[in-house]
Amino acid sequence: MSALAETFDLAEQLARLAEGTAWRAEDPDRKTRRADRLCGPAPGGRAEPEVDEVLERVLDDPDLRPLHWLSGGLRVAAAVGLVDGPLGNGTGFLVAPWLLMTNNHVLPTEDAAASATVRFGYQQQENGDVIGVQEVGADPARFFVTSGEDRLDYTVVAVGPLPRSSDAPGDVLGTIPLVGAIGKILEGEPINIIQHPAGRPKEIAFRNNRLIKLVDDDVLTYSTDTDRGSSGAPVLNDQWELVGLHRFSVEATDAHGRRVDRTGRPVGPDTPATLRVWTANKGSRASAIVRDLTARSYDGERAALAAALLRGGG
Repeated sequence: MSALAETFDLAEQLARLAEGTAWRAEDPDRKTRRADRLCGPAPGGRAEPEVDEVLERVLDDPDLRPLHWLSGGLRVAAAVGLVDGPLGNGTGFLVAPWLLMTNNHVLPTEDAAASATVRFGYQQQENGDVIGVQEVGADPARFFVTSGEDRLDYTVVAVGPLPRSSDAPGDVLGTIPLVGAIGKILEGEPINIIQHPAGRPKEIAFRNNRLIKLVDDDVLTYSTDTDRGSSGAPVLNDQWELVGLHRFSVEATDAHGRRVDRTGRPVGPDTPATLRVWTANKGSRASAIVRDLTARSYDGERAALAAALLRGGG
């Protein structure tokens, strides 16, 4: 798709989000799968009007959540860490007891991963203190799989045990499993991203962010606050399930598809960050990553680690 066509397409999607009607235009099969995932399959199935009625009940009051929604967020947040690699900071998260996922452009090679560390628990307490950080090293010799930045832009790499123990990080901190099934989210539903923007202590962008579009089988776009260092963060639905891997932000463009700043001038190398305008974010769909990982072959210990990785992926 050309930059100009993509700009108009994005504008149309954002208008649908503002109207709160985005999910209604989704494919009927996707809506049925979403309703089944939220409420369980109905004996004999559901006609489309019944599917829409189910989704209306769930989606029409998105800012009202049960209190345990907060504890669910804290639970998955424990699996998110700050990745410090030779190319700079990024975000990563545990997808299996010994395995961490981030972007390929954060850790593109085994050599880059070999010098990387991951800090878990790097977050502020209510008084502003940062305590209880646990740092582990990456161990690409044990497991390393990657997909280029021009494809799905992911890396899965083994990590070492937690400090002063032999425990697998995911056994202690929990994991955010890869789930390959579709129906985890519809256009217009909230997106939540737990991240380390600009290398800061852990932060979360939640609630007033929406899935804009499932672009194709591989890519999703969404309106969520991120920053440099957010690359590799988990993109989560309101049930705290992984729906994607955050990759990068999309800048505003003019009618000719050129990137422009807040004043309408073309973006250049000297354009300050304060003038740049980000209209959306792009990520790789979890289902696409599962599909890619499943198509690969593994042997030895890597086969056992891959089996643990894909156990929840289908």
